[in-house]
Amino acid sequence: SRVTRMSVQVLPEYAVGLYVGLEGPSWDGARAALYNTFRNKVDYCVEFGLKIAYEDWPMNHLCSSLLCDRGEMISKKAEVILENIGITSLEFTSPYRGDLKGLVEQYFDILNDLVIQYVPGNTVKTKRERGERKPELDGTLTLKELTKLIILEIIEHNRHKVKNVTGDIERTRDGIIETPLNLWNWGMEFGEGCANIIEENDLYLGLLPAENVKIRGDGIYHKGLRYYSDSEFIQQQQSLSRMRNKRIPIKIKYTKSTTNYIWFIHPEDNSINICYLNDTMEKFRNLDLDEYLDQQERGKTSLISTNKKREKGLTKTRSIRNKIIADALKEKKGKGSSKAENIKSNRREEKQHERREDVKRAEKASGLDSDNKAEENSPSVNTEHQQAQAQAQAQAKAKDQDVDAVNIINNLLNKV
Repeated sequence: SRVTRMSVQVLPEYAVGLYVGLEGPSWDGARAALYNTFRNKVDYCVEFGLKIAYEDWPMNHLCSSLLCDRGEMISKKAEVILENIGITSLEFTSPYRGDLKGLVEQYFDILNDLVIQYVPGNTVKTKRERGERKPELDGTLTLKELTKLIILEIIEHNRHKVKNVTGDIERTRDGIIETPLNLWNWGMEFGEGCANIIEENDLYLGLLPAENVKIRGDGIYHKGLRYYSDSEFIQQQQSLSRMRNKRIPIKIKYTKSTTNYIWFIHPEDNSINICYLNDTMEKFRNLDLDEYLDQQERGKTSLISTNKKREKGLTKTRSIRNKIIADALKEKKGKGSSKAENIKSNRREEKQHERREDVKRAEKASGLDSDNKAEENSPSVNTEHQQAQAQAQAQAKAKDQDVDAVNIINNLLNKV
């Protein structure tokens, strides 16, 4: 569901800004509403395809005090940020006392009566019977289109709706028709208001949340992301960090809308300077901060799951390893201890066996395996093979007999 925030000036009951979006109760939603309140409304309306004159909505001034409910604005962080742009007073209503900011509540009623109840999919004053179709399923407008409708209604209301306000003899003498727009212009002209205007880029940067981070030898780190700056000050701090092998604190501003940039606050003149995402962090470019943090969290969860599976696999592998070693030890124990002189011959035989197996694989890969089988199955080859085998056996037998004869002679000589 969409969230609508309104900013209303007390005396002329003048709507000075709004935000329509999906940001819930958070500083990001409040920041967007304040940014739209204090910026030039001509530029703001252009974003929604509307062309207005500055006189139609001439509110682009900072206020000195804000009255808020007990929501996202009630924090030390909000107070510090607002002080940075020149708002010196931040007040809050009591709990469950919406009547203390009745102008804003009343303006929501006006928007519901004049705009929202005519929008497809609205739930204003709707009593749905059990089983009926949900109204939100009929929604057709985008946030941009809905914002456009509300802007048109605000401009119309500020210019033409006459308000029953307490009369002022000077306004009566000047013949002021007491509409919100006329009251605003008269007050700005004759001193009931002050034209405190801030440049739009400074306003945006001033409303960004701040955080303390560390400078390392290779850059500025924020939530695991590394940023760089061509600023001479940052380069000096990085060199100092490398020399001392120490991290140096610095204050930055950031936005949740992108990971591409952060801004560091210079400690000497409080200027705000941009820092860029390092090229080594390319895979995290063009993400919003929440998306990046979600990826990191899912990565940690996946790593934990992978480690658990690996532990199970290692347990199985260790069991197999222990069984293989135990079987080998039993087999060796049954054969008795091997003599040292047999190690070389066993090694040579095993090496020849591996080479014969490699020859078979080479022949198979070259398509020679079937030819060899055919030759082995032919009668001539079988006969030659049998003859060669018989000859080899005869030679081996003769050699064994010679060895036995030599052993007998040696034994006789030893006895003599």
